[in-house]
Amino acid sequence: MPLVSIFWSADRSDVSMTDVAFFGTEAEDALNIVHSRFRLDAMTVRDTRSDGLDCDFCEGSIVDFVFSDIGGDAVDFSGSRAELDGVRIEGVNDRAISAGEGRDVVLRNLSVHEVGVAIASKDRSQASVRGAEIVRVRVAGLMSYVKKPAYGPASIDALGVAFGREVSLAPVAQTGSWVMLNGVPVDPRNLDVERF
Repeated sequence: MPLVSIFWSADRSDVSMTDVAFFGTEAEDALNIVHSRFRLDAMTVRDTRSDGLDCDFCEGSIVDFVFSDIGGDAVDFSGSRAELDGVRIEGVNDRAISAGEGRDVVLRNLSVHEVGVAIASKDRSQASVRGAEIVRVRVAGLMSYVKKPAYGPASIDALGVAFGREVSLAPVAQTGSWVMLNGVPVDPRNLDVERF
């Protein structure tokens, strides 16, 4: 059966989806939610040209979600507060989870395989990770940094995180930002954010 390219966008509307799949999307985002409250359950996004899910200034939850073969970021949060539970991400060109522009993201029971960066928190965002398996990462497992100086430093507090041998740099914290991994602070360092 041929894959169908689908794009769906919501702006200022509450969004609730269950048992929905997006396959073969050629648009900038397979699913784009803006200024909305959302709940996404038992969904799949696969084979996208760019980002899988983009949430801008939203609040909501994502449960039992699968992302695979994603050309950009699997999940990109900007100015959003979100909770993810039971999410599996594999085959992502860029970041599995990207949180930015000063909000909070809570990640539980996360499985990440074959990505550029597993979890990135930037620009005054706070990511809380409670249980994650991170395997085969090209750049870093966890990263906190500033890309837009107007926002300021970011943080990641990660507990119950296990890294596979193929993760080249497990945690990276830019000077001024911080990462706490399984109760141990990561030494910050200078970071060229233009690479990310």
